[in-house]
Amino acid sequence: APPLSRRARDVRSLNDPRRRGALVLLLGVFASYFAYSAAEAQFSSFATEFLGATPGSAGFTLAAASLAYVAWALPAGWLAKRFGELRVMIAGAAIGTVGLALAGLFVLDPRLLAAFLVMLGMAWAMLMVPGYPLVANQGGRTRIGFYTGLYYLFGAAASVVSPAVAGGAMDLIGDRALFGVAAAGMGVALAL
Repeated sequence: APPLSRRARDVRSLNDPRRRGALVLLLGVFASYFAYSAAEAQFSSFATEFLGATPGSAGFTLAAASLAYVAWALPAGWLAKRFGELRVMIAGAAIGTVGLALAGLFVLDPRLLAAFLVMLGMAWAMLMVPGYPLVANQGGRTRIGFYTGLYYLFGAAASVVSPAVAGGAMDLIGDRALFGVAAAGMGVALAL
């Protein structure tokens, strides 16, 4: 079969009951990327408009999440090896959901906000470090490339959509909606 029809057949195979777990996992990847990308993309707007922070201090506060991700990446890999990728991803989604929801509640205190962003960075490491190999291995050795492509397709699609959704919610409801949107996305990832 021509390469394009093979790829179409591969995509249709995700609807096969034997592959539904892979589809649910990919939807979870979408939801977690949605949550993290929303928080990351709109945080500077939120911090400057709602908290009155300077752009530089907003970037510094958001760096707490990135630093926590870097610091937690190796422990997340060790935890995934010890307890299993899916369990670590579930724990990461739970930590991310709680951290984002609490950030929305305690948003007026920049120190608490930074602490919740640290939780978000840790959660992100627990989702991403085991997430990629778990998705890539869904099809065995012969389909690693296909599932790698799907992993990045779902993640990139979420990263494109979520800033607009979060920004729209912030325009309609107010700046605090950012954390509600992000927490909801992470909650969906947890459910999936």
